[in-house]
Amino acid sequence: MATTQSGPEYGKRLLPHVIDCVAKTNPNRECFSTPLSSNPQDGWRAVTYGQYATAIDRLAHHIVKTSGTPEPGSFPTLTYIGINDPVYLVFVIAAVKAGYKIKALFLSPRNSEEAQLNLLQLTACDIVYHDATFQKPVEAWKSKQTSLKNNLLMPLDFWLDENGDQRSFPYVKDAKKAEWEPFVVLHTSGSTGLPKPIVVPHGFIMLDDKKHLLPEWKGRESVIRGLARTNRMWTPMPFSHAGGIYTFFGYHIYWETPVTFAIMDRPLTADFVVEQLAHAEPDIQSIVLMPSILEEFSLTEKGCETLSKFKFVVFGGGNLSDATGAKLLSRGVKLQNSFGSTECGMLPYYWQSNPEAWQWLIIHSDVLGVDWRPVAGEDDIFEMVIVRKDGPFSQQGIFWTHPHLEEWSSRDLFQRHPTLEDHWRYHGRCDDLIVFSNGEKLNPVTVENAINGHPKVKTAILVGTMRFQPALIIDPVSHPLTKQETKSLFDEFWILVAETNRRLPSHAQISKQLILLTSPNKPFPKLAKNTVHRAPAIKLYETEVDALYQKAEAGWEDARCNLDLGSKETFLASICRLFQTLTCVDTIEPDTNFFKAGIDSLQVVNACRLLRGALRNKSDKINPQRITPRIIYNKPSARQLTADLWAQHIGSLEEVDPDIEAANTMASLLAKYTKDLPERPATDKPPARTSQQTVILTGSTGRLGSFLLDSLVQDPAVERVICLNRAEDGRTRQLRLNAARGMQNNLDKVEFLQADLSQPGLGLPVEMYTRLQTSADRIIHAQWAVNFNLPLDSFEPHIRGTRNLVDFCARTARSTHLVTVSTVLAATSWNGHDSAPGTVPDGGYAQSKLLADLIVQQAAARGGVSAAVVRVGQVAGPEGDGLWSVDEWLPRLVCSSVRALGLLPRSLGVMSMVNWITSEAAARLVLEVAGLGPDGINRARGVYYGVNPHPVHFSTLVEPIVGFYAGRVRSVVDWRDWVAALERSNGEAADVTQNPALQLLDFNRDTPAEGSGVRFHFSLESTLEASRCVRDMLPITPEMFVQWCRKWDF
Repeated sequence: MATTQSGPEYGKRLLPHVIDCVAKTNPNRECFSTPLSSNPQDGWRAVTYGQYATAIDRLAHHIVKTSGTPEPGSFPTLTYIGINDPVYLVFVIAAVKAGYKIKALFLSPRNSEEAQLNLLQLTACDIVYHDATFQKPVEAWKSKQTSLKNNLLMPLDFWLDENGDQRSFPYVKDAKKAEWEPFVVLHTSGSTGLPKPIVVPHGFIMLDDKKHLLPEWKGRESVIRGLARTNRMWTPMPFSHAGGIYTFFGYHIYWETPVTFAIMDRPLTADFVVEQLAHAEPDIQSIVLMPSILEEFSLTEKGCETLSKFKFVVFGGGNLSDATGAKLLSRGVKLQNSFGSTECGMLPYYWQSNPEAWQWLIIHSDVLGVDWRPVAGEDDIFEMVIVRKDGPFSQQGIFWTHPHLEEWSSRDLFQRHPTLEDHWRYHGRCDDLIVFSNGEKLNPVTVENAINGHPKVKTAILVGTMRFQPALIIDPVSHPLTKQETKSLFDEFWILVAETNRRLPSHAQISKQLILLTSPNKPFPKLAKNTVHRAPAIKLYETEVDALYQKAEAGWEDARCNLDLGSKETFLASICRLFQTLTCVDTIEPDTNFFKAGIDSLQVVNACRLLRGALRNKSDKINPQRITPRIIYNKPSARQLTADLWAQHIGSLEEVDPDIEAANTMASLLAKYTKDLPERPATDKPPARTSQQTVILTGSTGRLGSFLLDSLVQDPAVERVICLNRAEDGRTRQLRLNAARGMQNNLDKVEFLQADLSQPGLGLPVEMYTRLQTSADRIIHAQWAVNFNLPLDSFEPHIRGTRNLVDFCARTARSTHLVTVSTVLAATSWNGHDSAPGTVPDGGYAQSKLLADLIVQQAAARGGVSAAVVRVGQVAGPEGDGLWSVDEWLPRLVCSSVRALGLLPRSLGVMSMVNWITSEAAARLVLEVAGLGPDGINRARGVYYGVNPHPVHFSTLVEPIVGFYAGRVRSVVDWRDWVAALERSNGEAADVTQNPALQLLDFNRDTPAEGSGVRFHFSLESTLEASRCVRDMLPITPEMFVQWCRKWDF
């Protein structure tokens, strides 16, 4: 064993050497205690290091006798499967010793036959050792894998028998040479598919020995050192599981702390734990328990009292609900959180000495090499990504199990503590994220924790993938037997759900009609850690969940939403009450715009359900199929909606041409916001500066906005950038997004102001507004809500904001140049009053953008401001190191094609002509039109188009994409066939992290096929003449697309 004159050489000690060394120097030192039987009253047997080492040598000789000595460097695989007892712990070291090159694959008894055979095949394992209880299953495996040889292994008592073979089995290895040799092969839990083997080398497990060298950090000791301060620990860890192997060898052996093993031949309960503790050794000072067992302990005073006697209680393998933790804490229980994984081992976190912070891990990010990467749309939620980083105290187990990687995306999400530095709380998996059909995302952990805190709830699972809102499946502790009991339990749960809803964003709130109780004959499947196996559990209840949603779509009946059809006036009043009840808004007047009052897309869906349910038996003329979100988007006030529904009710509904209706609304808004546009000033203002400039930018946190800001920060001619953001913490959000996009975070010359462009004075204090008028040289307006569902009048605040910016420019000290970023969707021939088919843009978003363009163009023509419009098409990925966001439609399409469908479309329907521009090119064009940079256009006017003048067909990119993904794309199909395959892949159990195009299923379904007659043409003559950026633009090449594929890492 590696030692120096000053003592052990920590981090360089191989486990067989450590065990043999202690056995030689202190043979009677206790290593572990194991139950004598399945009856706690029979007690436990203490096993010394001398006995353990002898058992290992005895089994090593047996392995060589029964399986031979392997050829040097051949690395054959042995496996063992048996009851949960210390034979596993003897076998792994014996296998390492027997010929030096043998790996031990540990199979979990909980695996299916398919999983076991798959693991045997993946590891080329033909030799299985087993105990008597697994004789029949192994024989069954042999019938399907004929090369398999099996060996019955004697029980633990045989290997510990003092009268047995006493021959030693020397292990002569140098730690440096053996560090990459296999120590053991474990496997993942299989929570996202079949379990996968993980080869654990000696160097990996020696990291726990190296933790002896971890110094105190910020006054804290490492958690493993804190655990070692206990005389003895009681643990129920399964020996075939990584948690059991890592804890025993990495902690109990390397830190020489005795452990008492639990009786594990039956399901563990709080009562059974208490019974075992009553007959186990009296010097047990700490205990390891799963959250589900802690939940049980918290329900009784006796349980709380039992746990309060320990120095600390370690929990892991899942989240402990806040309510349970708080109750245990109040009863004097000292909790310690733990976290690790098969691939990574135990993280190098530190001892939590603050009892109130029991949920929070203190993680040394430098030692672990963590790059905390923000999750889009989530505040203070980060994914743990480990980046290779060498250092004297480095603890990076992942690069021992995955040596080919430079960084590892754990898929584990953590929440950062708002005030305590280095404190992180586990927040679930990226894979668990629910992505709703409207694009909203939800991590179910917070909701499930709140519901799981109820004493009558065993487990709650939130579902809703590709639905419009979540549903809740509750597995109660005790299932009701009668309808009355069901109703009482349901009502009791609803009180907690309603309370939880108040703390959730609207898209995450659970409706009463979308709660399901499990059936007693369909229990949730469990993993080895006694946590629910999420995907199979959701699949198990797929039919019931589908029926729940279908019933909800048919309409909800709610006593609070009684519609009075006695007259049009009473009907209007009851519609107002319905929306008031739905939204909790104090007052909904007949002419209140629903969306300006804060109604969101989920509430629109629920309003439709309530209307269908309330009208079901009251009017046979109102077609429930017409009550869809579209009618509310198009009739966004109680008066408008009532007029439409009442006309149906009395049979006088006349269909209005939507183009005429849209044209009339647009004409009214255009007249409103072009009234009294600023005139040309009597005397010319000083021109905008060309150096030491101040540039005002809106929308800096959007993708294009981020590239604009990045360029402005690097422009030496720009002295100051003023970012007007809707959010209060603009700088914090910008820094987070820049880090995620790989952009620089030097924002020293950027000032962030909270503004509301729709308000007078841009919502700024008077003195701030005046200062900006004095200093501004250029304004780039890139802020707009992107929502293709909302009607035109919902965008009126944005349209008003554009007019307010025009007025601001008219009053600045210099001739401030305004550039607004628009969309090619606004490129129609509508002239302010025409309603001919095809002239009015489709949808409120495009209509609002066109109105803003016309306001700017008319203002420039009037001479009151210098202004221009840039209509941008598809902005592709970056030319440089950044990432094309995987949340956009095309990356989603590629991801689904590769991960879920195995099919790639040869075209993109009517969007098959790839006239995309890169992110940098889009930013360069906008800056040129703003008059910035060496190729800035002086006082640009009119409309410029951000599309590629050298389009290529998508089919020219298909072959390189297929080649890059090397066999993962089985076939190339037509657009319609690809969409049909995407539709077939939909379902409650669909994993949108693997199949994200499902999130845009409606968009893909509605995209016309190529050759449908729908085409987009843009006149680029003036843009090419004025813009060097567009003139020099190159077509999108296969090499560029492959580069984006490489960065997506699908």
